[in-house]
Amino acid sequence: MPQIPYINIHKHGPGQSEDEVAVRSIFSQDIPQAVGNYKGQLSIGTHPWHLDPNNIEAQLALVEKFSGHESVIAIGEIGLDRKTPAPLELQKEAFVGQLDIAVRLNKPVIIHCVKAYPEIISILKSTQFSGNVIFHGYDQNRQIAEQLIENGFCLSFGRALLNETSTSGKFMNVRLF
Repeated sequence: MPQIPYINIHKHGPGQSEDEVAVRSIFSQDIPQAVGNYKGQLSIGTHPWHLDPNNIEAQLALVEKFSGHESVIAIGEIGLDRKTPAPLELQKEAFVGQLDIAVRLNKPVIIHCVKAYPEIISILKSTQFSGNVIFHGYDQNRQIAEQLIENGFCLSFGRALLNETSTSGKFMNVRLF
């Protein structure tokens, strides 16, 4: 049986071994320089932290233009973040626009979510998004995790999983040794 590679969506560089596939996340302002120049797998998107209310159309146009490149395997990180200064309505507009791109190109999405799980689930359902969904750096409680998994979404865990104060680390009861 072939070994399934470890897919690392938390790394912003190449993998460190043959069995690791590293997906480098590129934000909209860096897309033109990265796509075509980086020799690995990429995800591209307009992250909620980097939304420019005066330039949202141009940011989405960059994602649209480069998302069909062979090295781009996912759209992301995209999503909603209640702790960023960008207005939630602007974030929703960017999120839905990028979901549309993912649908047209049949690409999975990597979602950044901070305190907006109900809104993201609602948007995914209302747009009838049927592609693969990965919630990046999940660090919430068991109930939200179960709800996401019941909806067919995947969760990724970063450093927070190993942090003693992390909610996800507590509910997963992780032991390293």
